Amino acid sequence: MGPSHESHGTVAQYTGGDILFGRSLVRHVLAERYGRGARFVAQPATAPLPPEHDTLFVVRADRRLEPVTEKEESVPRDGDTLVLLGPAPTHAPH
Repeated sequence: MGPSHESHGTVAQYTGGDILFGRSLVRHVLAERYGRGARFVAQPATAPLPPEHDTLFVVRADRRLEPVTEKEESVPRDGDTLVLLGPAPTHAPH
């Protein structure tokens, strides 16, 4: 995952430096969103992507896990399952 805020992350030399989930979902954003109530959801790849959900992983029909990265978005196919991060619920003012 990308480093939080302006800190520097450590990347193993053999990884190629790709950022898991891309720059918009770095660790502090994921933690903050989850802390506000966002949850992980699994759904068939053939179902429409719900609004404000981000695809994190594609679980292939053969059970291989493919993460979405900044450089490569996994293209889902029939029989695949998507692992998504939903939006944090919004609360109406009282």
